[in-house]
Amino acid sequence: MAWTWYNSRLVKNKDLTENVKHIQLQMETNDFEFKAGQFITMDLPIHEKRLKRWRSYSIATSPHEFSNNILDFIIAGVPDGLATKYFWEEMELGANIKFKGPAGVFHLPKVELENDIVFICTGTGIVPCLSMMNQLHQSGRKYKNIHLIFGTRWLKNIFVNSWLKKVEEEFPNMQCTVALSREERHINPHPFEITYGYVQHSIEENYKSPRENVDFYICGWQAMVDDVSKNLKAYGYRENQIHVELYG
Repeated sequence: MAWTWYNSRLVKNKDLTENVKHIQLQMETNDFEFKAGQFITMDLPIHEKRLKRWRSYSIATSPHEFSNNILDFIIAGVPDGLATKYFWEEMELGANIKFKGPAGVFHLPKVELENDIVFICTGTGIVPCLSMMNQLHQSGRKYKNIHLIFGTRWLKNIFVNSWLKKVEEEFPNMQCTVALSREERHINPHPFEITYGYVQHSIEENYKSPRENVDFYICGWQAMVDDVSKNLKAYGYRENQIHVELYG
């Protein structure tokens, strides 16, 4: 497959938490097309060898809200990472970023959505799921019910806090559960549901009894994705009901 390379420049660089950034790239061309849930691969000035310069990131923007040739990305830092050093210490507004794509099959099908959708994600694995949910909501495409199960360690790590607060107010038939794996129990000040433990616990509580009319979209670190996929199959769900994307 021949890749198409695009040129862009950095127009926004904002810290969402101490370890997560929101960046925006403005492209030079207006012919870029993508599906909600896909990713691009950036060629960053961090190494002499090509393959050590490439980093892939999911597009946070939904196709429906893509305007002015601007793409949004939510990027997590990695300890001692070359890309992390660049994004946090070296990159300046106006920097030129070359990328190729889009790529990836982690997206909703074109056919009518007849099943409930469960998005299961940890960390910045929520990004492609947000893109898909926003696309559904903004485009007016019909769907049944959506359950977002988002896992992170601490309450302070919920870098999409403002978006989650809007979910149950504006998105019909939408439920949001945040699973905190290391937070101590306290009064929940948020409109969305908070549980204490891993996303696996929420899945077991809600989906241990298998049914035909649900599809799972799972994105995050490999250990979580593997464990959740294995558990769902053990519960009796079919392979074609489980869709995965790995981070890291």
